[in-house]
Amino acid sequence: MKTAIYSFKNQRIACITNADGMTPGEVSSYTRMQRDQGRAVIGSSVGRAVCMVCQRDLGPREEIPAGQVTHGCCAGCAMREYGVEISQQKEKTS
Repeated sequence: MKTAIYSFKNQRIACITNADGMTPGEVSSYTRMQRDQGRAVIGSSVGRAVCMVCQRDLGPREEIPAGQVTHGCCAGCAMREYGVEISQQKEKTS
């Protein structure tokens, strides 16, 4: 899969759809249908991460292919479950 359409409900991935081979009209129609169901929609060529505890979306991950998901831990769950504080800002590496 080169391009995926991620649909979100309450900041959690509700659906991942393979957009390879879809025409612009089909993408538009699919996006409209998802939004009519109260979902946010993002098209992407990279994978995403989700919290392993609450399943909240943690954002795109360029190191994994579109349509795949890896797990991490959000700041709230890290503090609640493990007593660890996670910075909300991503560090820049040079």
